[in-house]
Amino acid sequence: ATPQKFSLHLTKIPYTATQSTIRFAFLQKGCHVTSIRLVYDTNQSTGEKHFRGVAFVDLADEISFQKGLEFHQTAFLGGGRKVNVRVTKSKGELSEIVKRTEQKVADLIARSKEKKEKEKS
Repeated sequence: ATPQKFSLHLTKIPYTATQSTIRFAFLQKGCHVTSIRLVYDTNQSTGEKHFRGVAFVDLADEISFQKGLEFHQTAFLGGGRKVNVRVTKSKGELSEIVKRTEQKVADLIARSKEKKEKEKS
């Protein structure tokens, strides 16, 4: 079995945050951070990158992971918005979510078509 990865998905991070400020916040809480990945949008015309306020933070152990989860719904890094902290989903879990969503959409389209057919008759 592969060892469990202690990865957190953060959203609503202040746009001024950097890898360093995020790492420091986790260190102050007593977390051992192994890596941080920030998510950027790229302006198609200028090529300029803008931080989206989303990051993935990988932690070394269960204790760091649990402490990191405590940031959920707090004013992270002095931002006005409360940060969301969730367990990062694996690619397998994400593909399952996508499949379920596609099935729901297909069902909704089918029901909508049935409703329109009934309205015509």
